[in-house]
Amino acid sequence: MKTIDLLERQNLWWSSPSYRPAEHTLPKRDAYPKLVSDVGILRQISGIVGLRRVGKSTLVKQVIAALLDHGGEPRRVMYFSFDEPAVFENKEMLEDVLEVYFKTILGESPVLPAAPVVIVLDEIQLVSGWQGMLKRYWDGSDKIKFVVTGSSSLFINTRARESLAGRIFVDVLPALSFAEYRALYPAGRFEQYLRYGGFPELLKLDEEARKQEYLRDWVIGKVIEVDVPKTAGVRHREDFERLFWAILPNTGQIIDLGRLGAELGIKKGTLYRYLGILEDALLLRRMTNVAGSFRSLSRRLLKLYPGSVNFLSVSPQSVGEGIWAECYVASLIARAYPDAGPWRVRQKEIDFVSKQGKTAIEVKYQPRVHDSDVAWLREYCQKETYRGIVLTREESVRKDGDLTFCPLEQWIAHGI
Repeated sequence: MKTIDLLERQNLWWSSPSYRPAEHTLPKRDAYPKLVSDVGILRQISGIVGLRRVGKSTLVKQVIAALLDHGGEPRRVMYFSFDEPAVFENKEMLEDVLEVYFKTILGESPVLPAAPVVIVLDEIQLVSGWQGMLKRYWDGSDKIKFVVTGSSSLFINTRARESLAGRIFVDVLPALSFAEYRALYPAGRFEQYLRYGGFPELLKLDEEARKQEYLRDWVIGKVIEVDVPKTAGVRHREDFERLFWAILPNTGQIIDLGRLGAELGIKKGTLYRYLGILEDALLLRRMTNVAGSFRSLSRRLLKLYPGSVNFLSVSPQSVGEGIWAECYVASLIARAYPDAGPWRVRQKEIDFVSKQGKTAIEVKYQPRVHDSDVAWLREYCQKETYRGIVLTREESVRKDGDLTFCPLEQWIAHGI
């Protein structure tokens, strides 16, 4: 198919100005207001990264609808997705798209466009050398606003950061929060959300086997089989994939990387590289032990969490209910307290400690928490004068000395 035909197929508002992408009727994500504002006021490229199927395309199409609703000239708003093999395997496609858009659709020079244009490029990480191309167009005119999305932060690699320094701002679109899930599915319960509530399309599937297939093949599989080889150059994909599936059943456990590498037969340097790629691909979240000095051996211990709690639904081995809750709490704490991590010295451990926030949190997702369950947390908080929070399944908030016991769902609803 010719480039102009691909463009016209993906931009139906050019031929029908009243047309709006179907996604504009869906509930808006928490990230929507900021992106709309950024598109309107920021000169820099707006980058949106996130896992596959998390809703990036929906988000940018909603922004396109907003631009059109507020008087944007239809032909000056362009969308193009590279998420098709026939498209991203064509090394000249990005250049062809931009050249055809300016010369044929607008009839203008990209250096001197008659008026501002907004160009949305979806799944741009699949295009080799996209950074240099966008830099050239961005530097050539201050009337071009680019919005780019990528299925992982791998597309913001070292080369991208260097070539686009000062030209791009990147935001991560996470899986659906519990509040966003309830907006789409008001009858949904928290336990349902933990298992299958992070991806909008999962809510349309009824059979559990189909949901697991979706997560395994269309979310995780696409990143490991397409995105990582394309952008990170992993030669031994089998070892890389085996590492990810080995981590899932050990979610929330303190891990010694040396032992993990020995068990999997992966060299230390390769193991660290693979873990970094898994983090960049948003498949994994790493939290380092915050106890001890920066150089101490204890700081090398860490906990590993999947990028979405829903990934535990396809774990090779089942995990306890409390681990599901801890995994979701880890995702919230990572955003609120970037310095947070597990605290462990010998056999004493606290799930999450933030020294900047002076907060210590234990996840005890059980009907009743006994004094012995939180004895060390209480001692630690008294010694450090930290705020202590115990997240439970209890029905109401209660104070007990220095500790606050809070039902996990209430804590999520009212913020950290």
